[in-house]
Amino acid sequence: MLVGLVGPEGCGKREVFEYMIEKESFCGLDLQNNGDVESVRERWWRFGDNGVFILDTDSIAKYSNLLNELFRRPYFLLFSIDAPLKLRFERIMLRDSRENHENLTLESFVDRDQNSICTAGHDPSLSWYHLMHHKSQLKILNVFPTLSQLHSELAKLNITNHERLRPGWDLYFLRLA
Repeated sequence: MLVGLVGPEGCGKREVFEYMIEKESFCGLDLQNNGDVESVRERWWRFGDNGVFILDTDSIAKYSNLLNELFRRPYFLLFSIDAPLKLRFERIMLRDSRENHENLTLESFVDRDQNSICTAGHDPSLSWYHLMHHKSQLKILNVFPTLSQLHSELAKLNITNHERLRPGWDLYFLRLA
């Protein structure tokens, strides 16, 4: 199983990524060097059965060809993570408190967030982020105040359930009905 994580800044992608590596024995993949299907598949197979990678909103358009190719593969799952805007702002301020964020206000964060999610001058519903969020097979709204609560919810989701990718006959016929 190969899992791609998408979501806006501060939603908890890194925490889900680390959970999947530590608790679910996934190998972490870096797309920065080579973002083509063959290199991703080669690195994934070299390191184990399950792989996970993160796509920031800024890199979704860059790797759109890779994503379109992966969607045709039976082993790929796109996992979308989101969180309320104000909560994401608070997480970023807490996470990056050691950096200089004196100029970062909620208003400037909203502007930055809109610019990264929406293509300037275009309909936001047509942005790559919204398209990937819509196409994702698994979605979670990360409103959990602690990592243990997030981890508990991720455990309940049973991310590694292969029926998400290839449903059994019962689920297949229920979807047809």
